Amino acid sequence: MTSEANRAQGEEESPVYLRPLTEEDADIAYDWWRDPIVQGLSGAPLGPRDPEEFRRFFVEKYVRPNPRRIAAGIVVKETGKLIGLCVAYIDPDFREAEYGIKIGDRSSWGKGYGTAATRAFIDLVFETTSIDSLFGLVELTNERAKRTLISAGFRICCLLYNREFLRVDLTRYEWECDKRRQAQATPHPGPLPAGEG
Repeated sequence: MTSEANRAQGEEESPVYLRPLTEEDADIAYDWWRDPIVQGLSGAPLGPRDPEEFRRFFVEKYVRPNPRRIAAGIVVKETGKLIGLCVAYIDPDFREAEYGIKIGDRSSWGKGYGTAATRAFIDLVFETTSIDSLFGLVELTNERAKRTLISAGFRICCLLYNREFLRVDLTRYEWECDKRRQAQATPHPGPLPAGEG
């Protein structure tokens, strides 16, 4: 959706945009993976210690084309700074994808960037794939991640793994309904001036 369409619908313009990740982004992401606070919230292990080994890991996992994965960098529009990434791991057999987000730049936390990026990424996934649903797994104690996903349109589904993780879901049907509601909320321009139309 374009920023003009967002404004026409009364939505605020997103403070972030998504872009493809590059091999050079590994240098920035290396610090995120080495940060125990960032990694602790993501539930993922620390990345490789060696910068070159991490670069290979990053390129393979996020940069190299893969039909079972979509990945995008999150960039703050105002500064042009890469602050994180979104990824969806696609399971074509079940026509679903697991969503993940990492805001690696801790100075960017609490500014709504994660929610804005999640909304944009949801659109990207449903517009470019034929999957029927997206889901995310969130540690029950990660309040920020729960708020982000629910604010972006996911709904709580169930508790998993000894009640330590929350599964959230968003179906293509729910996403399409939300898009229709947004389109219907667009203000009508009103009657045309006399002599026009």
